[in-house]
Amino acid sequence: MKTIRVLYMVFVFCLFNTCFSHAFAQEDSLPKPIRDKVISVFKNFHIGFYIDAYYVKPIGGKDTANIIPFSSNCPFVNEIRMNVASMWIRYNSEKARGYLAIQYGDAPMLLTKTNEQFIKYLRQANFGFKIYKTLWVDFGYMLDPIGVESSWPVFNELSTVSVGGYYEPGSFLGVKLSYSLSDKLSAALWVCNPYSLAYGKNTSISLAGSLIYTPIQKVNATYSFLFGNQALKGDKKNKLQLYNNFIVNYLPVKWLDLTAQFDYAFQGNSTRLNQTGTGMINLYSGFIQSRFRIIPMLSACIRGEFFVDPDAMLSSTYINNDLKKSGLKTWGATGGVEFKPIDGAYFRAEYRYLVGNKDNMIYYGQDDSQQTLTFTTGLKF
Repeated sequence: MKTIRVLYMVFVFCLFNTCFSHAFAQEDSLPKPIRDKVISVFKNFHIGFYIDAYYVKPIGGKDTANIIPFSSNCPFVNEIRMNVASMWIRYNSEKARGYLAIQYGDAPMLLTKTNEQFIKYLRQANFGFKIYKTLWVDFGYMLDPIGVESSWPVFNELSTVSVGGYYEPGSFLGVKLSYSLSDKLSAALWVCNPYSLAYGKNTSISLAGSLIYTPIQKVNATYSFLFGNQALKGDKKNKLQLYNNFIVNYLPVKWLDLTAQFDYAFQGNSTRLNQTGTGMINLYSGFIQSRFRIIPMLSACIRGEFFVDPDAMLSSTYINNDLKKSGLKTWGATGGVEFKPIDGAYFRAEYRYLVGNKDNMIYYGQDDSQQTLTFTTGLKF
């Protein structure tokens, strides 16, 4: 019911905006100074929509589950499903800005914990003000800076997200300060709570930040971090964690786009598997991705990825054949093609192969590897 009310309010707002635009288009509707002032306010608003559908076909294997493990989107197999249906309103003016995005579908449900269900219908809900020149402060529910991949396929070069991206911190609820030092360098700082699959409910506030550097037009580098006590509520031991994310994007020529990402995290006062006592544990992951533009409407993309979490900092614990415990260790490759008939629309076909340790039947305890064909189509306008 809450979702229906929100959609109804957005519809009324759109109708109101349209009616006013037509009304003020008439020269004699209102005095010109009043008419111009009202029109200028509504010109700062932008309304958008996004819809994505998918179909996943498993190849071989013994896994009979109907949900693909480690999926940030496109989770259900052998069904034509809807990843996301979304509507958003953006407001931008010289001294203020705001963004509200509501969403529904399979992707929003995947990474939402049961005790945070109110978040699943919100993509973003924030507002901000300019403090001085390029210094802004924003409040509310915001996208995090960690990782180049998104649960919305439209923002990815491949629709499916890497395993590392699946475990990365999610959106932030808090306050953000951002500042552009120059055309080449910008920075942001968050005081927040992260909401994602990786982080359960806790009572601690985290600190996050990002630094974006563009030394030349063809190269872009980003460093982001999240630091805080990630002990779950009720845990008597503090578990300070620092999650680091590095992204480099390089466009050597018009038809080639190269992206590399590396994540490294470490956490103190934590259980070390197969060892006594507690101490420092860590994980690392990453991928290298290449996109080739064949013609303006057709492109191909390949990605190689890995994820190593030896002491199960964020992943589950698995039992090897020698009865030793281990966190998730996996690597894989994905290749796909994309056809874009118009801006904002796409048709994609992808093949993905993931494999874990031979001793770890990571795919629901039945197989150590997984192969899938994924088809997605979407429209954003």
